[in-house]
Amino acid sequence: MAVTTAARVVHTNLSISIKSRESLNARVLKLCCASVELMTKTLIALAMMFTYPLQFYVPVRITWPALRSRCGGRALVAKELGYRALLVLLTFILAESIPQLGLFISLVGAVSSTALALVFPPLIELVMTSQKAGGVHPLTVAKDIVIILLGLFIFVTGTYESVASIVRAFKQ
Repeated sequence: MAVTTAARVVHTNLSISIKSRESLNARVLKLCCASVELMTKTLIALAMMFTYPLQFYVPVRITWPALRSRCGGRALVAKELGYRALLVLLTFILAESIPQLGLFISLVGAVSSTALALVFPPLIELVMTSQKAGGVHPLTVAKDIVIILLGLFIFVTGTYESVASIVRAFKQ
């Protein structure tokens, strides 16, 4: 009887100790995962902070010469950096002020992407090949017309659906 009682006490203490260790391991693992998650979020935020302004390199390169002539000759580097910061701030304000930004992004994509990907390339090909001595082959014309019609169809349906989604979202 005493042996059985002692065995139960030892078993209970061991199981409590094992459960405590499992609980401790779970807490340590949870703390470790939380710190890894925080570190990952911090690194992503830093990456966005340092790389987002790089997207404005080309637009600033195109627009800054016209603005530089209006700004005067002093502190041009500071003025250019201010212009870049203003563009970044403007996009941030737009992103925060538009409640359903994804809907507007889909509208811009429907309008511009189909034109850039499906309408303009066949038109450019037709113009470029029509200037050759042999002219345009009829199969090339047929192919380009099919691609242009497909692009126009996608443009119309995508724009319609995007506008309809925007209207539905703002009615609610």
